[in-house]
Amino acid sequence: MAKTVRNNVLDDDAWLQLDFLVDICKPIYALLRFCDSNKPGIGKLYYRFSMLLVWVEACFGDVDKQAVWKEYRTALLKAEHGPRYKVTEEDLFMPSIIDAEHNSCFEAGSIKAALIDLTTSRWNFLHRDVHGAAYCLDPESWGHIISHDPNGEVVLGLNRILERLTNSAEECAEARLQWLDYKLKMNSFSGTNLVMWEAARKMPAHLWWYEFALPKAPELSKVAMRLLTICTSSSGLERAWSTYEFIHNRRRNRLRATRASKLVDIFSNMKLVRMKARKAASGLEGLPIPWMWELDGKEDEDVEEDEHMSELEELVEEDDDLEMMLVDWTDLAPLYIWLL
Repeated sequence: MAKTVRNNVLDDDAWLQLDFLVDICKPIYALLRFCDSNKPGIGKLYYRFSMLLVWVEACFGDVDKQAVWKEYRTALLKAEHGPRYKVTEEDLFMPSIIDAEHNSCFEAGSIKAALIDLTTSRWNFLHRDVHGAAYCLDPESWGHIISHDPNGEVVLGLNRILERLTNSAEECAEARLQWLDYKLKMNSFSGTNLVMWEAARKMPAHLWWYEFALPKAPELSKVAMRLLTICTSSSGLERAWSTYEFIHNRRRNRLRATRASKLVDIFSNMKLVRMKARKAASGLEGLPIPWMWELDGKEDEDVEEDEHMSELEELVEEDDDLEMMLVDWTDLAPLYIWLL
């Protein structure tokens, strides 16, 4: 066993295969990180998932797909780092599936077929009408993707969602008329309104509909805002349940549900306060540095979380009607002292 491990560690071909595996999985990892966020981004999911198939074809040597991927990758980087970001060759690097198959024992085309099969099967399991409808109603996709051409699957999903989320046939018909204006960039959604479509690049999609379309297309805007505020996964709920499990554990199993819920709210908001205070202390986000961080910017690592929880319990026991504490950290200066 030890000899086998030694041979694998010293084998240059094994490390080259690992490098290829890491490079080929980077877009998949980036998509997983995007889906794990608490931010509403369901309007981006359909397009980003479809780009995984483009990524596989590009790595297999398709020149047209390589150009599409570079355009997509450049747009993502500029959206993340700002329009002045200079895209490098390393940012646009694409590993060669053909070279990887040639340097290994795999048959020609087997890696590409396996990646496409895995991506397609996962999408077939995941895809719902809401993904296509949110993609159609995402103004950034419609305003800035030149090759955007909704296929039958996307439009069919949008029609089903409109029928489901509207209250009457008349409202559904009006929403579809507004969708045609949006699709063709007519009337309220005129393509000559450069401010509207440029704002789609910088504003969250649901806020774009609220700002530019709600007064002119209320039926479609209500559906769009409802869809585009959906998170891509339940990771945020899982984190909330983890906090609840930490608070309502075996040692504190007598907590009533209302009191435990208040403790979860306070505990979560205090974590946000701490995060914002750290950013302020490091000069990030242009936040003012609280006076207690100016005196001592170090965090007391010896304070146990159980002691924090005991203080929280005493706080809740003093007033059973305690309201959830807000996230506005500028009004919570005493909490910084408690967190330090």
